[in-house]
Amino acid sequence: MKPGEINYWLRAVGMALIVAGHATVDVRAATLEAKAQADTKIVASGKLRPFGRYLAPPHGNTVTVLPNGAVFIYGYGAPLHTWESQASQTDALRHRRELAREMRTYTEPKWWDPAARGWRKLPEAPECQAQEHYLHTATLVPNGKVLIAGGLCDRAKMGDDHEPHKAHTALSLWDSTSHQWLAAPSLNQARIYHTASLLPDGSVVIIGGEIDPALALDSDEAVLKSVEQFVAGKVTPLPPLTIARAKHTATPLRDGKILVAGGFDGAGKAIESAELWIPNTQTWRILPDMHTPRHSHSATQLSDGRVMIIGGVGPDGAPSSSVEIWDSQSEDWNVGPGLPTPLRGHAATLLASNQVLVAGGAWIASLGQSIPWAWTWNPTSDVWQVAGHTATVNERDLASEITLVSRPDDSAFVFTANDIMRWEPHTVGAASDVPQWQSRPSGVRLADGRLMLVGRPAGIGVSAQLVARIWDRVTDQWNDAGILNYDNESRASAIQIASGIVIYVTIDNEKILTCEKWDLTSNKWQDCGSAQIEYPNDWRVTLGLLADGRGFVVANRHEVLVYDETKNTWAPWRIEWSGEKLPLGAPIRPEQALAKIFDASKNQWQEINDAAARFTLSTNPFDWISLLWDAKAGWWTYYLPRKQMGADSQFLPDGCVISTNPLASFDPTTAKITQLKDPGFGMHPGGVEMIVLPDGTVTAAGGATRAKDPGIGFFHGRASCAGFASAAVDDQYINGELAVDVPIKAAAKTSAPPESGTSYWLDRVRQVFEGRRWLILACVLPLLGYLLLRRAGLGGARLGSPRVFRTMIYGLVLVFVVPVIWNYVKFHRATKETCADDPKLCLDSKSGILKPEKSAQGVATESTTIPCGMVGVWSSRQRGKNMRRIELKDDGTYAMEPSVVGADIATGYTGHWAVQGEKMIWRHNQGPSDLDVNPIVPESASRFTLIEENGSRTNYELIRAVQSKICTL
Repeated sequence: MKPGEINYWLRAVGMALIVAGHATVDVRAATLEAKAQADTKIVASGKLRPFGRYLAPPHGNTVTVLPNGAVFIYGYGAPLHTWESQASQTDALRHRRELAREMRTYTEPKWWDPAARGWRKLPEAPECQAQEHYLHTATLVPNGKVLIAGGLCDRAKMGDDHEPHKAHTALSLWDSTSHQWLAAPSLNQARIYHTASLLPDGSVVIIGGEIDPALALDSDEAVLKSVEQFVAGKVTPLPPLTIARAKHTATPLRDGKILVAGGFDGAGKAIESAELWIPNTQTWRILPDMHTPRHSHSATQLSDGRVMIIGGVGPDGAPSSSVEIWDSQSEDWNVGPGLPTPLRGHAATLLASNQVLVAGGAWIASLGQSIPWAWTWNPTSDVWQVAGHTATVNERDLASEITLVSRPDDSAFVFTANDIMRWEPHTVGAASDVPQWQSRPSGVRLADGRLMLVGRPAGIGVSAQLVARIWDRVTDQWNDAGILNYDNESRASAIQIASGIVIYVTIDNEKILTCEKWDLTSNKWQDCGSAQIEYPNDWRVTLGLLADGRGFVVANRHEVLVYDETKNTWAPWRIEWSGEKLPLGAPIRPEQALAKIFDASKNQWQEINDAAARFTLSTNPFDWISLLWDAKAGWWTYYLPRKQMGADSQFLPDGCVISTNPLASFDPTTAKITQLKDPGFGMHPGGVEMIVLPDGTVTAAGGATRAKDPGIGFFHGRASCAGFASAAVDDQYINGELAVDVPIKAAAKTSAPPESGTSYWLDRVRQVFEGRRWLILACVLPLLGYLLLRRAGLGGARLGSPRVFRTMIYGLVLVFVVPVIWNYVKFHRATKETCADDPKLCLDSKSGILKPEKSAQGVATESTTIPCGMVGVWSSRQRGKNMRRIELKDDGTYAMEPSVVGADIATGYTGHWAVQGEKMIWRHNQGPSDLDVNPIVPESASRFTLIEENGSRTNYELIRAVQSKICTL
């Protein structure tokens, strides 16, 4: 067995012993806490919601939040806190050359740019280039600078590479204003597991720590007493600690003193000693010992000056639930309220309400089980209260780095190893408790504007049955809507029918359709019938409403069942599809229904375009073209391709379309698809239930991004064609994308130079000769030939007298030049008559629009105009052909493009247009150069028809009118 494998199994055995020794206690703590919460119905003191993502998964880095809302990420390497014992961690660092190299992406420093709403990659610190830098500290110093101190700067070596590691002492200083690395000095002592405390005078005191285990020869001296101070760009040694320590806490007090508590010694054992730095005398004062030895704990200064020490690793190597409070007046320790569960490697911060928030930390729990993950301590009641939950798929995730940053509004940013969250306090009681879902629930937009979600809840102290919750967007409160009777959510969908009840329909693998209905008055769920179907599909069923408000379900492409509320039964109706003949293109009224169902009782067909479109979207994920039925406009809205828009696409109130997978919007008036930045969904796009409310509020509900992530799994925000409404800079969701800068616009053209100088006359000469180069060459080349002949002496005896020679030359010139001149004149005249060379020649010099069409005698019959009623975006379609979108502009130009890629004219048309009497005049930049004239058949203010030369008709329908001040009334 290789040495690396031996170390791995030793650490595994050590971990198993720890788990065996403490699992019973910790699981009992979790069970008791869960039972207490379920029995007394205690509501968590706050809620965690997803608030962002990193550009790449962090690993061993530090997170620093700057005053302007930017987030600075630095470092990559082994994490600070893991499940192994301290001895195992030290051994892993000593033999880190045996660690396997992982896939590395975006390992360089980076910062979140709130103005650009994206991450920016930064150059590596010059003091540690092309290396992994971890186990360092990052301290925000005055003027927006970040000081990186200590840590390891190297690469994991191969097993046969015995080159020694090098001690890293250099400091790195990043300037958030210039986004540059500044010159910085070096420490006198390399160190890891140290602290760096910012004092009121702007200096940073770096205390204790441990020497790199790969370099330490004597383990007893590996832990440091060394203290150094960074101030005014210099490093100065300070008097050493009285006791060497690492993984301690160092809390800067308001009077400039520093409280140092706990840590581990050279043997890796937790210590209970504490000492106080006195800046006036530059000395360390020994304080009374804490009641419990500990390291990997947290220390938080309270509003009254006291310091709360929470959890950590105790003398037995296990997480501790002990809490102690240091009194700055008596300089002594008091026992505080114990944690509900032991913690190590957690984080704590003081909230604006003077409560203490604790998040993260490692303790034993069953994998996949939802456990408390955050707590708050209220100084008034002196009790701890659950403030958030999570489930884990890997016990190591519970001991990863956590960074908490409190905010003025009593919330806090939570930076974990997986995601970025925001903790918010509860203020209005149980009604506002946001539900957490194990997976994607079913959503219903109620007639009164509220949202109902039906699904299986997640978390401790909640029922495992399917439940319904209703969210009121006005009050931002949640209310219970009963527990369902059947434990089935297979292929589930829900809808509210005309009578006001909500029906929840599922189809199981036994081909049984089951329905439950919810009544607003009783707030209870009851059976609403069942039915046998031929076969189930792999997707959710599609529900819809008939014209009379009855509900129906599209079970598959061949089966539609309609609900009879009076009989509580489902009746099969015949369905017919006709999508093969559906024209492709932009918004347009249908010539026939996509699908229709037959009502045998009335012997008539009913169109179900909306449900048919949604069924097509959800059941054909690889279809190239997607469509939605716009019931308000009475036409189809198309978008494509599918990879740019999702199957859950829905209309916004302003007519645009939005989807979540991918997150994008489609504007039917411009046929543009825009990819949107994540505004804060915090859920996997494929597992989101999106519902758009009447006021444009987009809601998204689902399970957390990963099973191990805390989060509420619910988002709501206003959206429109312009995208999601922007939040304040310091309240914007941090999406995991690179920042994209807006392209710099071209500089405005400068004014024309004065009509003088060499450049002016050269430009005038260029304009004169431009377009006449062949005529000029025809005149110049013979003359040049004659001059060359004369210079060569060929104009003498051999060619006769000079007079004869000149006559011959001039004759040749005339023979050559005259035809060229004549052809040029003919070409110029032809160009002027047909506008083939320059479309501007067809424009009226005064009005700027097309010249009037001339009669057979060459006389203009009527003047041309640009009617205001025709200025806008239109749909243009000939029967049996693809439809195109055409924009008629008020300057007399137009742009016509097909909405479907691969149509008969992929590039579209551009040119000029005008109206002369009852005819439309076109001058196309592509195709024939002659004017195209089409009689107009008016139909309404938003519709007209053009008659083509072959007698066919082209229908035009207004999509969007454009206001203009230069059109003709």
